[in-house]
Amino acid sequence: MEKVQYEEVRTLARRGAVDQFPDKEIAGLLVGNVIVGAWGDNYRQTGNDTVVIRPAFLKGERAWFVRVVWHSVPPYSCSGLTEEHILSFEAGVALLLEHGAFAHLFEQE
Repeated sequence: MEKVQYEEVRTLARRGAVDQFPDKEIAGLLVGNVIVGAWGDNYRQTGNDTVVIRPAFLKGERAWFVRVVWHSVPPYSCSGLTEEHILSFEAGVALLLEHGAFAHLFEQE
């Protein structure tokens, strides 16, 4: 099992492919270096999001750090960081379950 190392993060990105909102300042956030889950989402004719979730601690409480990145398909060219946000531990586990992150733990018949 890989050992998780945590790094302090002081801002959350809020940049869309078109709108470039300023980063949101956040205090007390530590984000792990291990990706726990990743999947494609929000599929459209022009592209899709890639969602990546990592373990985190927010002010000493377990949480999840989520980064959503937009990827366009040709001939479209808008792409880039879409959003970063924090989920509660319980909401993150539910999201991981929804996307099959723990399916390998259960026998398939």
